[in-house]
Amino acid sequence: MKVGFCGSCRRLILSDFSYCPYCGAETRRGPELAESVEAPFARIEKKVLKIVVTERIDELESQLATMELELESILEAQGSGD
Repeated sequence: MKVGFCGSCRRLILSDFSYCPYCGAETRRGPELAESVEAPFARIEKKVLKIVVTERIDELESQLATMELELESILEAQGSGD
């Protein structure tokens, strides 16, 4: 079963319909559902990936700051022990 969107009311309808059962507008053969949602989902995926990468970078920066503090403490301890 193939579905698409009415060009007039934008409701989801079967692609085989000649007229929209909701608004009565004559339907045109447009892109299939998969083609219609491909671009929006690609944008969402890109935003989610950006968020995930940003969160990972923040996590790594935090770990680096912790390691720097620990290294400074070790160096201070070695310096005071001489």
